[in-house]
Amino acid sequence: HYRRKLIDGEFSILGVRDDIALSEEAQETLAELTLQERRGRACLWQGLEDALAFIVPPPLAREGVVLDAPPSLRSAFEEILVPSEVHSILAYNAVGETADVGAYGLWAKTYQDPVAAMERRVSRSLELRRQQTPRSKRYRLDNLLAAMKLGATATRLTDGAVKARAGAAGVIVFGPYMPLEPGQHSAIFSLRTESSDALCLRLEVVHGDILFAHRELRLQGPSQENYRLEFTVPSGSQELLRKPNFEFRLSTDGGGAVICEAVMLEVGEDADVAKTAHPSVANWFALLTTEVSGKRCEDGTLLALPSSGRVFFGPYCKLLPGRYALTFEYRSESNGEVELEVGAGTDSILA
Repeated sequence: HYRRKLIDGEFSILGVRDDIALSEEAQETLAELTLQERRGRACLWQGLEDALAFIVPPPLAREGVVLDAPPSLRSAFEEILVPSEVHSILAYNAVGETADVGAYGLWAKTYQDPVAAMERRVSRSLELRRQQTPRSKRYRLDNLLAAMKLGATATRLTDGAVKARAGAAGVIVFGPYMPLEPGQHSAIFSLRTESSDALCLRLEVVHGDILFAHRELRLQGPSQENYRLEFTVPSGSQELLRKPNFEFRLSTDGGGAVICEAVMLEVGEDADVAKTAHPSVANWFALLTTEVSGKRCEDGTLLALPSSGRVFFGPYCKLLPGRYALTFEYRSESNGEVELEVGAGTDSILA
């Protein structure tokens, strides 16, 4: 069917690709393809149509039919992002799966010139992509509060806002358990206080029990402000973050009443997203717990008392896989020794 359409000029070869890729049958079988198969199809259909003359079977090339196949705007499979992959992917598709390594080498030697030309094309494409200004499509969700759950300290008002009473510490709102694509995002909490009482609020972004962002607010006196919490969903952990588990939490120490009028989300779909990301936490002090040799001062700092023992510990946060550096800022007015540790679990010392 498609061969006839091609010969009659009703379809370009990339048009056939799109039609097949979007068909119901292809959607059902796509998940069963191996990564090598998906990469092989990518090099055939995504800008490397020159490879058709060197890969078996090129159905029309054998009959001497030349097709003008302009680049397609749609991408059915993954793109080749590393020039060095061109050789191995094309050889695999041409020779097929075999234990004979020499067969791949013979093919590569035979077609070394076109392979080198394709590698140069991929390199140029990557360089042009790096030079482009990242495009960002942002949209904003203003009605998350209606979909979020109430904590024990809060009640929902008739206008949809959520009020937390004074004297009760705990979570005010949490949820709504949603998926998020990789990108730079912002959670915005619209808060209002009407009394002169001092209270402490915590804003958090988590995925299940993985911490993405944390901010502590200390408010006193009547106020009405929007507080932004920026965070990154990295592309390198997309498999780990696939489930709809993203939630935004607002907690209070109960020092005073507070009204949450809205929880908004600005979503950014950036062209170039970092593969990894660190938690958006300005200072970890608020998450730490003091022990026998530690004391929390009014200015928020932690004081090591003149006695041996642990000063602080915690905060028992789960982080995305990655490489981290922990920085301690301190001042000392006497001599002595301190020991710094980074632990994972009860018996695993990382540093």
